[in-house]
Amino acid sequence: MGVFNTIKSKTKCPNCNNPVEWQSKRLVYDGLLVENAMQTITLNKKMDGEMHTYCDKCKTSFDVAITKGKEKRIK
Repeated sequence: MGVFNTIKSKTKCPNCNNPVEWQSKRLVYDGLLVENAMQTITLNKKMDGEMHTYCDKCKTSFDVAITKGKEKRIK
């Protein structure tokens, strides 16, 4: 999917429930932008930003907001 950080998340595709790989999108840790370094990130309460994925099964893209380490789908 590109040169982004992979986010450890058990969240599956919101459309078809297929396991997907989530990647960072403007991820901030304790006020500092996390550089895209092809590393795996575990979310914690100091993180804000977005993560996104593309599901190969249903051919759909999704964005999820991260606020204080919690995930919420962007409508």
